Amino acid sequence: MEIATQAEFDEVLNRHHNIQYVDFIFADLCGYIRGKRVPILEAPKVFKEGLLMPFSAFYLDVLGGVSNVKSLGWTDGDPDGVLLPISKSIKPVPWDDRILQVMISLADKQQKWGVIKNPSEVDPRNMLKKIIKKFEGTGWNPVVAFELEFYLFDKKRDNEGKPVVALGQDKTQVYGIADLDIFRDLLHEINENCKIHYAHGFDLPCCRVGHNNPFRSSSVRANENKSQRRTHDRQKRRCKLQ
Repeated sequence: MEIATQAEFDEVLNRHHNIQYVDFIFADLCGYIRGKRVPILEAPKVFKEGLLMPFSAFYLDVLGGVSNVKSLGWTDGDPDGVLLPISKSIKPVPWDDRILQVMISLADKQQKWGVIKNPSEVDPRNMLKKIIKKFEGTGWNPVVAFELEFYLFDKKRDNEGKPVVALGQDKTQVYGIADLDIFRDLLHEINENCKIHYAHGFDLPCCRVGHNNPFRSSSVRANENKSQRRTHDRQKRRCKLQ
């Protein structure tokens, strides 16, 4: 895994002149995005020395509590590991032009700069890379996506300070079209933000296992799929003629 350098960071800053903060982020085992927000003047230190965070941060539960999985947390005294910025992951935040995001990965132990020779398997992304590597030479590549599900709550809470569902009802009308009309403006805003993500190269493909490369852009995969469908259609027509 290539580590991002100060030169790579400076190159991005030369294209984005309004940056005030840098978010160094990772995804924990539950898929929650965690990390640290660093003022722009302190960011070069991370590219030079890495970022210290506890190993247990990768195994917090869905509510953010320490779970002590693999004896990480209470049992081991909750020590810090070194997280290093990943090359080619420095991107501007689509919804805030003052912030850059950088993916970080956990090294097995402190090491010289350059390449993470022994990525720590405490980091779920490193586990995933190990699994994907097993597909090499098989002709198959796993392509995995997640489905976004969410709840809508009213901005105001009840008298006990508890969240209240947006419609003021405790029963959900599953697949209710009328509910979609009620929240039309909000859903439109969510859809527009998804378009911004898509324009920046983020993609949420369907869950599947196929011959496509999961690390290629969505447009490339779309063209490949169209080509595969045309080839399949031609083969079907030949079978009918025979």
